[in-house]
Amino acid sequence: MHFYTSQGEPMHTQPTKAGAKNATRPTDIRDARRLSLLPSVTTVLDILSNPGLDFYRRQTVLKAAYECPPVDAESYEEWASHVGEKADEGRNEAAELGTQVHKELEEGLKTLENGITSENPLVVPALNYVRLLDIKDLMTEQVIVNLRHGYAGTIDVSGYMINPDNSDYEHSCPVVIDFKTKRTKPDEKITPPETYPWQLAAYHLAKFGTGSELHPLAMACNVYISTTEEGRFSTVWYDRSELQEALDCFLAANKLFQLRNKLKPANY
Repeated sequence: MHFYTSQGEPMHTQPTKAGAKNATRPTDIRDARRLSLLPSVTTVLDILSNPGLDFYRRQTVLKAAYECPPVDAESYEEWASHVGEKADEGRNEAAELGTQVHKELEEGLKTLENGITSENPLVVPALNYVRLLDIKDLMTEQVIVNLRHGYAGTIDVSGYMINPDNSDYEHSCPVVIDFKTKRTKPDEKITPPETYPWQLAAYHLAKFGTGSELHPLAMACNVYISTTEEGRFSTVWYDRSELQEALDCFLAANKLFQLRNKLKPANY
């Protein structure tokens, strides 16, 4: 779980008591209530079932079990523990690679005006794509806070795009972009999970919207970066009507999160 203060300060961990094995521990719901913290958008969405993620986790366990058959007099408990550790290793490696790609994207976006400086073949195509969008007032890794609805988060990319419908107002379309890393197979079609546009809509509302309404010219995009096919990336765009529907879904999930965990926007 990730949480923020009402001023947008990350509060993902809490200090532990003196003498504890680790200096910090993950922030939990009790901390959030006590400190009036805001859950991140992804934390809110974690309360929902995610068939794609569930399938991925199941496959990593099955793969680990196949590669680690019981040996000698190994008990079920010992074997199960071994398989679990093996599965965690695979997921952790994927997560670490995703974090590294995001870090390099952030660094690369800071130098777009000077050309593409990254040499990572996973990153360069996505950087080139964003550069060609010619986004004005471009911001990266910006923390956003929505006090009215009680959530926060960090946007990968935001700014203003060229308006395709009115050349008199070139850079009038506010846009939010979120990068996703994905293990792909050749010719495999990328289908976004239903909550990805919900996430983008929540970010868009907090950055550019008013009340529960998105900006009239809102646009958003998921950029998928393959970690298994060098140079492959895909984009999925959402217009204002799609984002408004996605926002309604997010706000419903957010309300459920607050009721289930006894968190209310009024606390903030």
